[in-house]
Amino acid sequence: IQSGARPQWEAAECLALSRWQWLSLVILPPAVRIATPPTVGFIVQIIKINSLASILGFVELVRAGHLINNSFVLLEGALWTVVLSLISFIGGGLGGALVALARISSWRPLRYLAIAYIEIIQGTPLLLILFLSYFELSIMGLTLPPLVAAGLSMTIYVSAYLGEIWRGSIQSVARTQWEAAE
Repeated sequence: IQSGARPQWEAAECLALSRWQWLSLVILPPAVRIATPPTVGFIVQIIKINSLASILGFVELVRAGHLINNSFVLLEGALWTVVLSLISFIGGGLGGALVALARISSWRPLRYLAIAYIEIIQGTPLLLILFLSYFELSIMGLTLPPLVAAGLSMTIYVSAYLGEIWRGSIQSVARTQWEAAE
């Protein structure tokens, strides 16, 4: 597979692979290999950020005051961190895939919209996105529970970053790999 475009093409034709099989067997493995290190690093960063967001959300849920003497605060905070991380990874992963596909689209308006989304979200601090999703939406009449607001914020944040990571991974696949998949 690493010897060049023509042998890959011929091997795929000899094996009678469909277009989907060519893409999944020729293009996807190097893209995953390239995307894994930055994605794992980003996941670790998000888990650290979710700890803060879940503590803030947890404090809001129980109305602060009486938690200081409660010994289960850290355990419940850890549980909310895991729940919020799962919400943000699933939602952000799906959104990130859509952002990555929009970012490499041949249709310019969609590509420019994805670029604007990524630039705005990456240029906005996460804490501001959290405040806007909880407080600003409630001012506008849409009151969300703290966990939902935090999950929405983290999904928006994660989708912008993962979309750009995955877009770079897709575009870093060698041209010969793309030719072999066609």
